[in-house]
Formats: sequence, structure tokens, C-alpha cells
Amino acid sequence: MQEAFRSLFRNFPAPLLAHFLRLSVFPTGLPCHMPGDRVDHRVARILLSESEVRDRLTAGIFITRNPGERIGQLERGLEQAERVFQTEGTLRGVLKSELLSGGTLEELLEQALSAGLLSAREIQDMEYMERLRQQVIRVDAFEPGDSAQGRVGNLEPPTPPASPYGVERPGQGGRL
Repeated sequence: MQEAFRSLFRNFPAPLLAHFLRLSVFPTGLPCHMPGDRVDHRVARILLSESEVRDRLTAGIFITRNPGERIGQLERGLEQAERVFQTEGTLRGVLKSELLSGGTLEELLEQALSAGLLSAREIQDMEYMERLRQQVIRVDAFEPGDSAQGRVGNLEPPTPPASPYGVERPGQGGRL
């Protein structure tokens, strides 16, 4: 409600009157403040990772791992995002220090590999993450004739890389 009033006062046609209205509505100042970026990032990290908080928020919701369904694709994307979190941080740090220059993710990964900044395994994981990201973003990807056959769209899952730390292959499992 405070933000709605702030917007109203900012867009009021008479700035002087808006100032007096603001003082009458909030005589002691604005009582609530928006959380900062640091808090936002911490909350997002908790919600995006496998945690007790996320389990409580999704209690009673069927979450499938079926890559042919959108929720299954999102789940796989979240899992892979958690796996490549540190690799993405390394890549961001290298970009800030200007050790690499490139336009596309593929170019950056290629440069990072040749410079010895990332391993081949990390490159594979990042490429898989990008394929999952593109699949989740592609919500309106329809093949000709899909609607006539009652299909939702192209839901073919990207193939995950073979993993030494147990990435599951696409399956039909789910949790409730």
C-alpha cells in the first residue's frame, strides 16, 4: 500500500500539493523499506535450491521429473542450475576481469577451456544448462500440425551429459 501511495505522489500533477499530501499520509516518514539486492539474492538462492523452505512451499503440488512436461523441465533446469552455480560465478569473475572476450556463451566457454579456466566437464555442464534454459524459455515452440494432433509443442528433452556425480537420465518419476 505504501508503494502505491508513493507512486501516486510521484505522479501527482501538482508536486507541491503531492508533497503536503505525502506528509499528511506519512507524517513520520515511510515506515517500510524494500529489501536490498543482497536479501533478494539470498531468498532466491533458498527458493531455487533443494531446501526445506522450497519443500514447504510446494507441499501438495505434484512435481514430476518427466522431461516431456513443463514442470519436469523446470525441475531439471533448477537442478542443473544448482550444479553449475560455481562455474557460472567463475565465468562472471573472468568476464569482469576482462581475461576473456566473446559475444556468445559458446565462444566464452571455448575461450575458457583453451585458457584452462574451466574443465571439459564444467563446459559440458554449462552447455547442458544452456540447452535446458532454452527449452524452458521456448514456451511457444510449435511444430506444424501439433495443435491438430492435440500436442502442446516440441517437448523433446535435451540429452544430459554422462555425469560422474549422478545426474539422472530423463525418467518418469515424480514427487508429491
